[in-house]
Amino acid sequence: MPGEPWFEGCLSGVGDCAHATRPDLGQGGAMAIEDGVELGVYMKEAIEAAGKPFKELSPEEVGAALRKYEIHRSHRVAHIVGKSGMMGNIFMVMGYLPRWLMRFVMSKAIHPTRFLEHTLWAPHGTLCLPEL
Repeated sequence: MPGEPWFEGCLSGVGDCAHATRPDLGQGGAMAIEDGVELGVYMKEAIEAAGKPFKELSPEEVGAALRKYEIHRSHRVAHIVGKSGMMGNIFMVMGYLPRWLMRFVMSKAIHPTRFLEHTLWAPHGTLCLPEL
């Protein structure tokens, strides 16, 4: 549910379990993979900071890593979920328009070089944008 924490104690959700989105951008699976990578990064940081193996981390140490993961991911997730909802609404309205009008509106509303910007991601906040 929106606004609810993605984790409780030492357990965290990833992908749709943590932040379900509409299928209009096809990003649900990709976000789950991103979540896994980010979660791994924060768990590795917790292990290195504690200087002990994962199984010896305290619930507080794991919880702190999960909290960092959620804070870091929440901005991107909100962006994708928002864009997916927007595209779903556009496609729903477009279904009622004649095909020629739909093509015209889509060509003006979404520039081809910008359409897939929402998919750009690099682990742990390092984003590399392609040259356009």
